[in-house]
Amino acid sequence: MSILRVNKISKVYGKQPVLDRISFSIESGEFVGIMGPSGSGKTTLLRSLGTLDRPTYGEVWIKDESTFELQQENLSVFRRKKLGFVFQQFDLLDTLTVEENILLPLILNKNDIPSMKQRLQEVTTDLGIENLLKMRIDSLSGGQKQKAAIARAIIHRPDLLLADEPTGNLDSKASREIMEIFNSLHKQNKTTILLVTHDPVIASYCDRLLFLKDGQLYNEIYKGDDQKGFFQKILDMLALLGGDRRDFYTINFPKYDS
Repeated sequence: MSILRVNKISKVYGKQPVLDRISFSIESGEFVGIMGPSGSGKTTLLRSLGTLDRPTYGEVWIKDESTFELQQENLSVFRRKKLGFVFQQFDLLDTLTVEENILLPLILNKNDIPSMKQRLQEVTTDLGIENLLKMRIDSLSGGQKQKAAIARAIIHRPDLLLADEPTGNLDSKASREIMEIFNSLHKQNKTTILLVTHDPVIASYCDRLLFLKDGQLYNEIYKGDDQKGFFQKILDMLALLGGDRRDFYTINFPKYDS
């Protein structure tokens, strides 16, 4: 079943196209990544799919619902119930505790208190942050903040989890922990994930990668059963895209088994 269907979407600012007739789909339970040089349209695409920005042309369907047909006043409710977001800057509210931040989607959706408590316990135990619930956001490390942000993004069981450079502000150890969480959500919980990254190590966790260049869908590759080979395919594709390789990553190479 397709969770996301994108049909020839374009985004134009003035006379400059940032996205140009992009089409693809994502099936339920897939873990898909988006890569491309700086300025290729990665974040614009993610924001357009997440209804944070409206494409100039084309169609986006999430499950069987066209986001283009939603009125502006209904978009926030749609996002809150159907989508989960994880951003590079965490986007947590410093005035709230970790618990209050995580519960915010359920509070806004007016869930009953017993179900909120149960779901809170489930997600925080899975992410190993149940001991952080009463802490303030400004007292957390970057990795802890991102775990709290992921918990908030999945507590309402979204149809699609969207992540924009989720390890961009983290060191290599915290980045690996966060990607193991995404991997577990994908493998164990069958969460459908779309992730933007510039880092081939992070991208190698995905099942499939879409590559953008100059606002267009340039190519896509699949992992299959060989992650080491997939990693090399990613590097080869980035070389084909051209530009300074430092645009894509400051790399901490994984230690693959030989």
